[in-house]
Amino acid sequence: MASAAGDRRVLIEVCVDSLESAIIAQENGADRLEVCTNLAVGGGTTPSIGLISCILEQVQLPVMVLIRCRTGDFFYGSDELEVMTADIGAIAQLSEMHKGHEVGVVIGALCRDGTIDEPAVKALMLATGHMPVTFHRAFDMVQNPDEGESSSSARVGAHGSSCETALLKVSGIGGIRRILTR
Repeated sequence: MASAAGDRRVLIEVCVDSLESAIIAQENGADRLEVCTNLAVGGGTTPSIGLISCILEQVQLPVMVLIRCRTGDFFYGSDELEVMTADIGAIAQLSEMHKGHEVGVVIGALCRDGTIDEPAVKALMLATGHMPVTFHRAFDMVQNPDEGESSSSARVGAHGSSCETALLKVSGIGGIRRILTR
């Protein structure tokens, strides 16, 4: 689908929670998948390695994997961050086994005051190595989107009206708002 400018196409990313839904998404024109479980309950959690592996074997689309150890808020303790970091490591190993596939992760962590938990996000991003990263819907809860200038690059997935169907690549958290309000 071309944009008003005629030179951009809307990327269609579909959240899937089964091999069947991944295959159906591919057959119906999806450009990328976000793989998770518990999608209907609390916004999704990290899927099993088995599900991710089967999708990588049977679907040719780029795959982003949700890294979220539980439903609920986005405030994580050190034990939860350890689990999520281990999940990223396991996905990185799968990515190495499927070099022809783009495999990335979808992460996010907040502090109780509504700011981005920069130490947690940095720890998760360090674990990603070369994989693409998307900052997930926790961004919808951020009190000050201009906070946290950084030099790392990540896509941002949000549900707000200004970006309902967009995943945007930006440089640094501080650049997100400028792009979303264009």
